[in-house]
Amino acid sequence: MKKLLAAFAISLTCLTSCVFDAPFATKAEFPVDEALLGIWQELPSPADRTPNRMLVMKNGANDYVVHYPAGADAMIFRAFKVELGGKRYFQIQSIGSAKGPAKDDERKYNLFLLEHGADSLSIRAINAKLLGNGPMKTEAVKAAFLKRQDDANLFESPVKFERVK
Repeated sequence: MKKLLAAFAISLTCLTSCVFDAPFATKAEFPVDEALLGIWQELPSPADRTPNRMLVMKNGANDYVVHYPAGADAMIFRAFKVELGGKRYFQIQSIGSAKGPAKDDERKYNLFLLEHGADSLSIRAINAKLLGNGPMKTEAVKAAFLKRQDDANLFESPVKFERVK
């Protein structure tokens, strides 16, 4: 039970923590991937509680709105694909919660590596500790990322989801 709760806390923290003051990219340039839209349920499904669910919706031609986890503790994010060092990642920005919109100083960013199949999704959050401390502007965040892009520890362990049908 303690291991399950620890895994839950880690996955929730990884997915909902936006830690960077500046974005990795300022413009959403890549089209929405329709295969990502819908409701996703975190794996493994716990026997003692309702599993976390994530809703991914199209916001515009090139960006998404992500609602995670469902319920009173929900966080709301804007997300879009970014290209860094020739690879594509997902940048998220905290834009609010179930309690209302985020204040300007709470609109932080994070970067994720996503892998998905038709009904499966794996999300790995960046290990922010590897990029340095303190506030950084966009160019500094990108430079710190590119310096570490081949580091095997750059992204955390994956959080896995399955599509809700």
